[in-house]
Amino acid sequence: MRLGPAARVAATATGIIAVVYVLGVIVLNLVVSARLAQQNDNRLADRLAAASHDQDVFSQRAPRTFRGAADGDADSAPVFFWLLDARQAVTAQSPGAPALPTRPLGGQQPRGGLAVTVNTGRAGPFRLKMTRDGTSWLVAGQSLAGSLIPSVCCCTPRY
Repeated sequence: MRLGPAARVAATATGIIAVVYVLGVIVLNLVVSARLAQQNDNRLADRLAAASHDQDVFSQRAPRTFRGAADGDADSAPVFFWLLDARQAVTAQSPGAPALPTRPLGGQQPRGGLAVTVNTGRAGPFRLKMTRDGTSWLVAGQSLAGSLIPSVCCCTPRY
């Protein structure tokens, strides 16, 4: 069966529209994901700055649900804190903080402003950001479990 000229034009136009639509969705997904990741990184940087000025932040217990989060943002995941020493040994500073992997940076050297996504196992993916705290590193982390940010790439640095 041969297609007539009108059917060929319609099929070609439909194919072009489908390709443009798929490309548009991919670009939109990348833009929104980057924006959400940047918002998380900014929030973690704000919490790190607050923690370096006020040590009482460490003693705040994170809520079980996102509602009523102790850091003023009722709709987002709570932020937990850890200390990372020179050997990259992790010590939880926040009550209820999940255990991080043994080497949370995946072999990378710690540096101020470094942000990585790690899989904590049962607690799911976490976005971590760090800053220097004397001889160790203060690490702030937020769960990405309820986020729309793709967490396919674990231990991916974001500068």
